[in-house]
Amino acid sequence: IIGFILHERANALVHQQIISGMSKTSYWISNFLFDLIKVFVPVLIAIIFLYVFKLEIDLAWLLLLLFPTAIVPYTYLTSFLFNDETGAQNFTIIHNFLIGGLLPIVMNVLRLIESTQSIGDALIWLPRFIPIYNTCGGIIGITLKDTIATSRNNSSPASLSFEVAGGDVMFLVLEFFAYTLLVIIIEAGCCSCLRRKGKTIVDKEEVLDSDVLKEQQRVENTSENELAVKANHIRKVYGDKV
Repeated sequence: IIGFILHERANALVHQQIISGMSKTSYWISNFLFDLIKVFVPVLIAIIFLYVFKLEIDLAWLLLLLFPTAIVPYTYLTSFLFNDETGAQNFTIIHNFLIGGLLPIVMNVLRLIESTQSIGDALIWLPRFIPIYNTCGGIIGITLKDTIATSRNNSSPASLSFEVAGGDVMFLVLEFFAYTLLVIIIEAGCCSCLRRKGKTIVDKEEVLDSDVLKEQQRVENTSENELAVKANHIRKVYGDKV
């Protein structure tokens, strides 16, 4: 997702579409729907595999279904931090692997060990603003809820309880609205510090050919009433060259 967004932005493809008449609203809605479908395909396959292999994980299907709606706007939001697609793609892969693959395991191991239970209970809430963590952490929390409860001599909580997967479900829903709103705010120009800045063109003294000067003077001295279209002092900028 992020590579495609950065590719269009870095190569001014978005700008070309905008000046061709497409609105930013249409651009983002079409991208969101397309990316949502792309993420839903593997999610649906994963849900099918859960039932095919009879993996009885309560509410795993709900966490998986909520994941695409949260991760797509979150990815759009993080794309504003980068200028090139390679760096953004590498960050996204490593970030999702560490936050979604390793961190939930570490957090739940801390909650299992008696001496680190309080630390695990406190730290488990810190990465909750990241969708991949909520999805993976919620599924792992459901599978370990009985083990954690037994280690603390407590009764097993419900899967949808706030301390198991209920909090993850709530955060996934909130993240969809929060990150979508932030993308809208940034695109509206209210947070220009996160937008990719273009190059600043510094004018240099130009040496014009005699025929160019002659034509320029002719245009300047010609009345606008005598011309259907008057184009004066037009120039083309190529990269950082005028």
